[in-house]
Amino acid sequence: MIAIIGAMSEEVAAIREYLNDSKEIMLQNNPAWIGNVAGKEVIVLQGGIGKVNTAIVCTSLFIEYPQINIVLNIGSAGGLYTSQKVGDVVISSKVVHHDVDVRGFDYPLGQVPGSSLYFEADKALVGLAQSVLNKEELKASIGIIASGDQFIFEKQQVEMIQSNFPEALCAEMEAATVGHVCSNFNKRFIIVRSLSDVFGGEPSNIQFNEYLEIASKNSAKLCVAIIQQL
Repeated sequence: MIAIIGAMSEEVAAIREYLNDSKEIMLQNNPAWIGNVAGKEVIVLQGGIGKVNTAIVCTSLFIEYPQINIVLNIGSAGGLYTSQKVGDVVISSKVVHHDVDVRGFDYPLGQVPGSSLYFEADKALVGLAQSVLNKEELKASIGIIASGDQFIFEKQQVEMIQSNFPEALCAEMEAATVGHVCSNFNKRFIIVRSLSDVFGGEPSNIQFNEYLEIASKNSAKLCVAIIQQL
């Protein structure tokens, strides 16, 4: 069984357009839909914004549906470099919590004590995504996705992420938690994000509101292309 998790209604609506024979359920007060995509059994879940909400719904999913073996986290993210454009797709090689700070006890920035600094996406899924990208017309990159309970819109926020995680391609608020919980439950995961805003252009909040739908559709399109190849 494949779980597809999006934070917001717009992100989930984009993937639901591809969902067949679906029925709606509730999971920890969050709407979810069970059905199939390309003949594969899936559950699509609107998990809410931020790392705590994501931890709750991921854990609940794995307890309620232990047959889940693959998790696809879809949606939008903010680009960190002016060379990027709204609509560009980023696939996770690994994910990190950019806002965890226990350096006072000699942990590197981003590491939760007792856990890894980075959580690696499933290499087979990343390879599959790469092969799909070669056939699609979307501009896409594979790299690190940085997560924190912040909307990144100020120069100092961007510089902090770039200086500590120079290989990070984008920032958002859920991916590292998906990777963290999947690692604990031994689930395969991959993050598929499309840029709704890019720092350095018009104000990020304006870009986000204007381009969220585009980003959601691009993310969903690639997600479905991956599922079709499984």
